Amino acid sequence: MQTEWVDTFGNPVVYIFGVSSDEGKSDARAGYGIDWGPVESKKIGAVAFGEKTELRALLTAIWVAIKEASECKIPSIVIRHRSRKLDEALKRDRGSLENSKDDDEDLFAAIQKIINILPVSIEKTNAIRMFDVAAQRARRTIGQHSTACNPYTNHQFEEGYRIVDIHGACNDGSPNARAGYGVYWGEGDPRNENGTVNGMQSSYRAYLGTAMKGGGATKIFSPFQKRIFEVFYRALETQYF
Repeated sequence: MQTEWVDTFGNPVVYIFGVSSDEGKSDARAGYGIDWGPVESKKIGAVAFGEKTELRALLTAIWVAIKEASECKIPSIVIRHRSRKLDEALKRDRGSLENSKDDDEDLFAAIQKIINILPVSIEKTNAIRMFDVAAQRARRTIGQHSTACNPYTNHQFEEGYRIVDIHGACNDGSPNARAGYGVYWGEGDPRNENGTVNGMQSSYRAYLGTAMKGGGATKIFSPFQKRIFEVFYRALETQYF
């Protein structure tokens, strides 16, 4: 039976995501994420091999996913991505690059070597929501989220828990101090929010106010924990703000 995690032939479907930061610069970073679906232990996030580019991150993800399938004796897999850049690179005539310098040729060669042994289908899809976990792992690897904790377990998810990334910042001590906040629920989520802090401009207010915004509509806190947090926040607000 075909599902989002199994194709019509019964092959497991893997979702990958690649991301880079400051690509082309000396301090560039690139990471990838792999989501095998129900198999919690195979939700992977790590830095890309070699050059820190988005394409390199995606190629690394493909290589790691195929290698994992081979080691686990999985006869065939389907790898899905949503990158136009990767789609174009995979369709490129590799033979024309034999005498040219291509920074990604080593990974292309490694991938091809394994594909010759293990049947693999690499597909581009626009099912954006299926990439949420892979994207989360990739972004956290290169520090694009304010936290680096592992995603919740399936049990916590079923209980209604959600991971929400928050961040607050302020140039404390400056005569013209400005404080801002950000709340991130996930890619494309309408609850994602950022803005300036009202009232006293301080890091305390930025972070604590942001935590209240992130925690107010989710089961990050139990009702008792949320009440304690509110009392704590009001006390700090009275003392420091």
